[in-house]
This record gives sequence, C-alpha cells and structure tokens, in this order.
Amino acid sequence: MKKKQILKGLVIAGICLVGLVIFDQIKMKKINTPPKLMAVIDGTEADYLVQSYSKNDKTSDSRFNDEDNPVTNVNPRSKVEISFDDAPDLMAVEEIHPGFTLDATFKEVIEETEEDMLWNPYLPPYIIEINNQPFIKSYVVQAKWKDGKKAVYTLQFNVKNEISYQKLLSDSPKTRSLFMVIDSSDNNPFNEVRDGGMFRIDQFRTVDLAEAHSSFPELKIEKTPTYVVFDYTKEVFRSHQMEDLVEFLHQF
Repeated sequence: MKKKQILKGLVIAGICLVGLVIFDQIKMKKINTPPKLMAVIDGTEADYLVQSYSKNDKTSDSRFNDEDNPVTNVNPRSKVEISFDDAPDLMAVEEIHPGFTLDATFKEVIEETEEDMLWNPYLPPYIIEINNQPFIKSYVVQAKWKDGKKAVYTLQFNVKNEISYQKLLSDSPKTRSLFMVIDSSDNNPFNEVRDGGMFRIDQFRTVDLAEAHSSFPELKIEKTPTYVVFDYTKEVFRSHQMEDLVEFLHQF
C-alpha cells in the first residue's frame, strides 16, 4: 500500500514537472515571438517575414536574406492595410526601390530609418498604396512597443501586368504621365514641353513608332508625332499638336 502511494506520488510529481516544463516553454515562446503583423489586401492576408525581433535590445531572431521572403500577387493600385495583434507605439515603413535586392539594402534601410527619425505614431490601419508599376515591390515595416519590444518585418508584392501600357500610367491619382511617339531623327521635345508647363508630370517617356507598335499595341498609335497623357487609371489626352499638349498641361 505504501509503495503504491509512493508510486502514485511520483507519477503526480512527474506530471506536474512535465506540465511546468511545457508551461515554461509556452511562456518562453510567447516572450520570444514577435507580435503578429496583418497585411490585408481586399480581405486577404498577405504573407510576410520577420527579419528581426528584440525586447530590451536582446535580439531573439535575425535573418538578413531574402531567399525565404514570400511574394504576394496583387493587382495594380491595390491598398494594403497594415495592423498588428498587439498595437505598437511607433512604426516606420520604407519601400526598397527596384533594382536593389532585399538582403543588400535591409540593414541600410534600418540604419537610415533610425538615423533620420522616420518613426510615426501608430494609427491603425496604416495604408500602403501599390502603384501601377508591374514588378516586385519590397517593404520594410518596423515597429516599437512601450514595453521595449521591437520587430522588423518584410513584405513583398508582385504587381500584376494587366495591360501593355500599364507602366505608362501615372504613379499617383494626383499626377499625370506623358508619353510621346516621335521619329527617331527628330529632336527630343522635352524642353519644349517643359517650358510649356510640365505640371504634375511624374513620368516622361519618348519612343519611335516601331517601338510604340511592338511594346504598346493596345494604344493603336498610327503616326508621329503623337502625344498621350495618362492619369492613374487610363489615357486622358491625345493629340498630334504640341500646342494642344501644352494647353492641356496648363489645365491642371
């Protein structure tokens, strides 16, 4: 009877010990796990990668590569709502410009953010606006909490190319882009347009007729010169006369 009681006590003690170990592991995992970031596009959550996480300057996780960075396909002009399951006190978002790899500029982006004090109070949801340019766009999201936590996340979006001239559309609803088709032997009319009023033009591109046909067939351009102005979603002006173009540019 006494042996059974001892055995029973040992079993109970063992169960309690296992429970304490599991509880401690869960507690440590919670401490070492960064708050969840939610990046929502049209009701769907995008994937992200935690690049680093620390609490009171003790780093628990750090990767400086982009090999595992998930890429989410998005439509042009999408809006990404950024929020957290544990709201931070401050946050900073920086886009890594095309042509640079994420691992090559990740540390630089963090250092620049700290140095230039680009931190802002967190007001949910933070909106990232994806423009028309059809390539992979990379973002670094940094967040700080009052209890000493700090996390760095990376997001990547592949902007779908829906039409041949999508890259000619403006980058913002508040701006316009200019596309000019001229003979290769003609002088570039940029100076004439600039002097006439390059108001809110965020892109300027010149091609010859052959390239216009091969690269942008949907525009159906038949002769030179042809001047086309785009807003954020569509073509808004077309003419063969420079005077008409200058007059239109002055309207906005």
